[in-house]
Amino acid sequence: MASIIKSREFKIGFFVVTICLVVFWGINFLKGKDIFSRKTDFYAVYNQVNGLASNSPVYVSGLKVGQVNDIYFLPDGSGNIIVKFSVNTNIKIPKNSTASIFNADIMGSKAIEINFSVNKQLAEDGDTLNSITQESIQEQVYVKLRPLVVKTENILQSVDTILTSLQKVLNNQTQDNLIKSFDGIRNTINNLEQATGLIDTLLIDNKSQISSILNNFNSISGNIKNNNTQLSNIIKNFSAISDSIAMSNFTNTINNANKTLADLSSIINKVKKGEGSAGLLLNNDSLYLNLQKSSDNLDLLIEDIREHPKRYIHFSVFGRKDSK
Repeated sequence: MASIIKSREFKIGFFVVTICLVVFWGINFLKGKDIFSRKTDFYAVYNQVNGLASNSPVYVSGLKVGQVNDIYFLPDGSGNIIVKFSVNTNIKIPKNSTASIFNADIMGSKAIEINFSVNKQLAEDGDTLNSITQESIQEQVYVKLRPLVVKTENILQSVDTILTSLQKVLNNQTQDNLIKSFDGIRNTINNLEQATGLIDTLLIDNKSQISSILNNFNSISGNIKNNNTQLSNIIKNFSAISDSIAMSNFTNTINNANKTLADLSSIINKVKKGEGSAGLLLNNDSLYLNLQKSSDNLDLLIEDIREHPKRYIHFSVFGRKDSK
């Protein structure tokens, strides 16, 4: 009977221990810890962790190789934070490698990325790795958008200045002037439309005349085209005439003409001065009077001859003289 009781107690105890182990393993499993695999612990010191928490994953080249175990402040009061994380033992990490805190997803969850160094010596359990804290997505976005924000602010200030200037310029008088200007533009457009209508009417009414003018123009252009050879000859002849004139002694001819005009001017001056026969004839009235008197006497003589021809002309058939 006692052995049976001991056997039951043993089974109950074993069952309870097993349940406890399963619960402990399940809790650690839910936390991302594998109690059955060997781990190597490392440390990194940060001035800020940007929301990094225990059980945050640790990656190498994008592959999860461990997790953060503990986060606490450095005891020296500097405000720096120590992060303890474990990595699978089969991952060999060189010394002087860097443990960088980065954004694991777009929600801002933090994780650690280990970047290997070129050092051939491997880090040991408990070593402290170099630390880097990358900028968060919000910070990166802010850095990228900061110039755009500044430009937008400047544009808004410029727009505000322009609007203020427009408010000052567009007073009541300016608005009235603009309205009058638009009315003038509207009247001008109406006049243009009326003028266009008149032109259309004129073109329609004189369509036949315009067609006749175009036909005449085509005829003239056709005649010019048909007589192109003759026109070319005329132009060549005109060119030959102009060349002949250019080649002739035109300068000497002009000089001779100038000399002739000078001589004629000298003769006219002498005549005006009364020099020579022509000058005396033009300037001395006595000669004119004598000529006038001689002309009068000649008229009287001709009249007397006409009235008394026998006094001057003797005519006889037989050649005898008449008695006086």
